[in-house]
Amino acid sequence: FLHEISPAIAEEYATHLWRSGISPRTYNGFIKFLRGMFKVLQTRGGLVNNVWEDIPSQNNNTEGRRNLTPEELTKVCSKAEGDLRYWLAIGLYTGLRLGDVVTLRWAELDFNAHVIRRIPNKTKSKGKAITFPLHPVLEAMLQELREATDAEQAVCLFPMDATRHQNGQSS
Repeated sequence: FLHEISPAIAEEYATHLWRSGISPRTYNGFIKFLRGMFKVLQTRGGLVNNVWEDIPSQNNNTEGRRNLTPEELTKVCSKAEGDLRYWLAIGLYTGLRLGDVVTLRWAELDFNAHVIRRIPNKTKSKGKAITFPLHPVLEAMLQELREATDAEQAVCLFPMDATRHQNGQSS
């Protein structure tokens, strides 16, 4: 029962949560949710006190991400091999997310018009296709990929990775 949750139990759970290795922001989100839930239950359910009020939040001084410098980006791209080389190029030249990159279909590439037409996974419910111009460097790489694979038989540029992505496995 909720009234049986003591401050000691709340503190034990908070300690367990923090030691699980989650970020300060995620930890604070859990604690904030529990505080709010118990606040509602305190008034509606007749709880005497909110055991989460005394649980301190973690310091949320997270480091922001920074963009790679052009030199760093050049180094990363020059060292990339295999499909990763193509993934990076597609991502850099289009801004597509990894899930969209690995599920990209040959039918979405129009080499005659020099564009990619894609409905991004994130906005698929809106059904709006976005057209990306094919930069000459990217187009040459995609032509290279097409010649190296059986593009006539494959639906996706990266069929194995597309299958893994669609099955919920990370690429």
